[in-house]
Amino acid sequence: IAALISLVDSLCKVAATPDVASEILGTIPSRERVNALKAYFTVIRTFCHNHQIEEAKAILSEMVEIGPRPDHATYNAVVTALCKAEEPEESMPLLEQMSSRRLKPDVYAYNVIMASFSRAGKMQEACDVFLKAKQAFRKTSLITYKILIDGFCRS
Repeated sequence: IAALISLVDSLCKVAATPDVASEILGTIPSRERVNALKAYFTVIRTFCHNHQIEEAKAILSEMVEIGPRPDHATYNAVVTALCKAEEPEESMPLLEQMSSRRLKPDVYAYNVIMASFSRAGKMQEACDVFLKAKQAFRKTSLITYKILIDGFCRS
C-alpha cells in the first residue's frame, strides 16, 4: 500500500497526472483505503488545481460511498475549487454533506464561499452564508467580517 500511495503522490506532484493516479486509487483494497486518505486528498487537490472539478467531485463521492472518510481538507479543496470557478452555489451542498457526516464545516469553508458570493456581487447570498456561519460558530474570524465589509464596499 505504501508503494501505491507514493506512486499516486509522485504522479500528482511531479507529472500532474491525476487521471492515472485516480486509476491507481481504484486498485487499493477496501480494507486499506483508510490508510490512503492522503493519496485521495492529493488526487482531489490536483484535479482541482487543473480545473477538473467534476473529476474531483467524483473522487469525493467515491470516498463518501466506500472510503476513506473525507476530512476537512478534502472537502475544503473542492469547495475552494468551486468558488474559484465562480460556482459557490454548488459548494453549499458539500457543507450540508459534511454536517450530515458529523464533520462540522470550518470557518475557512464558510469564508471561501462568502468571498466568492461577495466577488460576484451577490451580497444577499454572502450574508446568508454569514448567518449560517454564525449559527455554527459563536465567534467567526476577523477575516469573515473583512469579507463582508469589502463586499459591501464594492457593491
